[in-house]
Amino acid sequence: MDFNTMQRLYEVLLNKSEDVYLAAGKIHDALDSSAQALQIAKEQAAASPSNLKFMRGLMISAGKSADAFAAAGKLNDALNGYEESLRIARRRIEYQPELPEPKRDVEISLLKIGELQRRRGESAAAAETVAEALRIARDLAQADPNQLLRQQDLANALAAAAQLQEAKGELQEALRYFQEAQAIYEVLHQAHSGQAQFYDIVQTCAADLERLRQLLDSSSFPANSPDQP
Repeated sequence: MDFNTMQRLYEVLLNKSEDVYLAAGKIHDALDSSAQALQIAKEQAAASPSNLKFMRGLMISAGKSADAFAAAGKLNDALNGYEESLRIARRRIEYQPELPEPKRDVEISLLKIGELQRRRGESAAAAETVAEALRIARDLAQADPNQLLRQQDLANALAAAAQLQEAKGELQEALRYFQEAQAIYEVLHQAHSGQAQFYDIVQTCAADLERLRQLLDSSSFPANSPDQP
């Protein structure tokens, strides 16, 4: 095994360690692991700029580093990491325009950026970012309708769009997005033999739908009952 391969494996191990630390609430350790992984990825990518494997490794490590910053509440650092990951993902499309995976990487980065923008109160920017992610997710899902991962990505993008529409007060649009997302999650739940992950998501969507219906009913009440004081 050559040195580059060993370094790449160590980078992957560090990124996986970050996941474990984040799950355990050990934010400082997660930040340390992600920083080490990102440094390795940067060195490998700098040494071989056109190596697509190293390029994707840098994209992943930049995104993982951003995950750790987001968990630590360092939103500016997190946004910088996600934007770097997005830039690399877009560059990979230039090298591999025929493959769906680089496009999916762009979509995932956009969703994470949109979530950060929402947390920072940048609602207009978040809506624009998530709208682009949703367009990509739809294109990929339509191109490969039997690929469950593509459907899951679409449902996730729909749910993100629904949350932003609700925050803007566009309840009908939010309801439409949530309904479409729930229908996909129900299919995924059945396809995965009732995995708890999808059951929980389906239940959450159902609760969101009921809440939105109640909001719509209450907001339309005066219009439906003009004589009501």
